[in-house]
Amino acid sequence: MEAKCLQELEANERKKKRIREDLAYLNTNRLTLLKTGAYTPEMIVSEEARLGLELSSLEDLEKASDVAMQETVRDAVKLSELLRDVCFYYQNANPQEKEAITREIFSELTIQGETLDYKCTRGFQPLASRFVSQGGPKAWLSELIAQREYIAASIHRLASLVENAD
Repeated sequence: MEAKCLQELEANERKKKRIREDLAYLNTNRLTLLKTGAYTPEMIVSEEARLGLELSSLEDLEKASDVAMQETVRDAVKLSELLRDVCFYYQNANPQEKEAITREIFSELTIQGETLDYKCTRGFQPLASRFVSQGGPKAWLSELIAQREYIAASIHRLASLVENAD
């Protein structure tokens, strides 16, 4: 996922660089292009408009990616804060509420000897694996994007459990 994201960013940067170079070429060689008949004035204007539109669409894609990353980080922080609050509610909950909270967070709990093994539900997996990231501190964030819809669903369900406990 991280490699794919990096490749897309590099490809967009290359495209933006090519477009900027084309625009610079049109601006610096405008007179030559007109004299040789390679371009008419209308063609130069339309080509500049096309390149400008292409450049702005690439920049919009980049901004949308940044916004998605910010929203994902915000959701991960919110989920982490909800987990902190759930600890308090869990301690004061009745057995049915404890079971509901446990089922929401964990998909599987097993005891082997004196060891408790667990598997988190999909929305909580990024938080459980945040210390075992494959590629360093930025890799964890790229893993979050792939799990974004599950994180949002977990926030909603866990928030409703906390609200019902009030």
